Parts: sequence; structure tokens; C-alpha cells
Amino acid sequence: MEKLKVNKLKKGDTIGFLIASSVNRSNRFEKIEKEVEALGYKVKYGKTVFLKDGYLAGTDQERIDDIHEMFSNPEIKAIICFKGGSGASRIIDKLDYELISKNPKLFMGFSDVTVLLNNLYKHSNLPTVHGLVGIYIGHPNLCDESREDFKQLLTQNTKGRVLKGNEKTKTLVEGVA
Repeated sequence: MEKLKVNKLKKGDTIGFLIASSVNRSNRFEKIEKEVEALGYKVKYGKTVFLKDGYLAGTDQERIDDIHEMFSNPEIKAIICFKGGSGASRIIDKLDYELISKNPKLFMGFSDVTVLLNNLYKHSNLPTVHGLVGIYIGHPNLCDESREDFKQLLTQNTKGRVLKGNEKTKTLVEGVA
């Protein structure tokens, strides 16, 4: 399978936010929108950000449909999971990986979303990002380093990128990984 590339974002592009796991209990919409719009992008929320089915952000099928709709929508240039939680592993065998590989986009999240990151890469050859979720982008104490890293991730080539610590970073155990 050919290795896919995702396009970097341009000013005015739209970032889609969805939930592939458990229900949203955050009300950080205004802060998320402020952060994303300050970088020059638009925000579009998937249906799952507002759905509830028990502990999940909608039924399995609603979460699958939201992922497929985000990848199919040419207006959406990047997809960021609003949050983690449990539930993403319930849908990985039902995703249309061919549809996803035909519509490559930056896909980012962490925690339970990691199962999606790994399966999108494995089955669609889509490079994914283990990075900020929406509720952290919308956190009132988002630090400047995280904000700048997020901006660079969306706009710059990250091949060979090495993350460097700052004056607040402390190495606990030296070594090579």
C-alpha cells in the first residue's frame, strides 16, 4: 500500500472535531474556537460532540458515521478528536479504511484514540498524530509551548522533527529510546 501524505493547513481551512469514544462533559467550546480561530482556521463540530448513548458519544454507528462524514467532507482539512475516553476500540473493525485512504487528512488525538491512530495507519496507511485533543486546546491554562507546537504541527513539515524540552523540563532517567 502506498504511503499517504496529508496536506498542511492553510489560513481559512476548517478543522473538524469529533468524539470516537465516551460522552462529552466539557463546555470548552468558546475557548477551543478562540484558539483555533486565532490561528486562522474555522471550527466544525461533528454530531458526536453533542450525542450521548450511555457512557458513549452516540451509538457505535453514529460514531462511525461521524468519522466517515469528516473524512468524506472536502471542507474539513484536519480531524481532531474532541476527547479520549473509552469506546473507540468498539468501532475499529467497522470503519471504511478505503474511504479514509482516498481522503487523507491529519487525524489527531490521544488516550483511547490511540487505537484509532494505530488502525488508521495500519489499514489506510494514513500517518496520524498522537497529540492534543480538543478539550486540551480549549483548556484555560493551555501553555505557550503547547500552543506553538500545535500551530507548527498544522503548518510545517515534521519529518525528522525532534521535540526539545524547555527550562521547565527535567530528565528523570537518561538514555536512548
